[in-house]
Amino acid sequence: MECVAVAYLRIQHGFSTLSRVHARLQCADRAAVRRARARDGIVGTHHAVTAFAALIFAPMVVLGGVSASAWHGVAFTELATLAGTSRAGTALEIGNTCVFLSLFLTPLAIPPLLSLGSWPMVWAVASLCALNALPIFPRALRNDKAGAALIS
Repeated sequence: MECVAVAYLRIQHGFSTLSRVHARLQCADRAAVRRARARDGIVGTHHAVTAFAALIFAPMVVLGGVSASAWHGVAFTELATLAGTSRAGTALEIGNTCVFLSLFLTPLAIPPLLSLGSWPMVWAVASLCALNALPIFPRALRNDKAGAALIS
């Protein structure tokens, strides 16, 4: 995030330098419009930097949001398929409740874990939570004859 801030400040500084050079070349003092030209230069610089940021950062935000949220639809589709048509609504409700409960509890759990250890400890606890949830998922069915005998 620091790199983005530094890049933003350098771009803004470059535009402001150009507007000052332009104002000096126009000899704004003789026409007594120095304040108006300075204001126009600042507003123009702000609009140029804002447009640049929108062109670069808006697609990044959209792509990041899609990437972060795409798993949700796939997981809920599989959850509804496993539950069947008669219990799909209940399964989706419980799944959604568990997701939002974990999203609520995770930020509350990180500061105490950091006070006890460091970030590797936080990631280790998160990995243990993921491993703890692994038995909930059903095992894949095998397609060979031995697997068919076990299923029936």
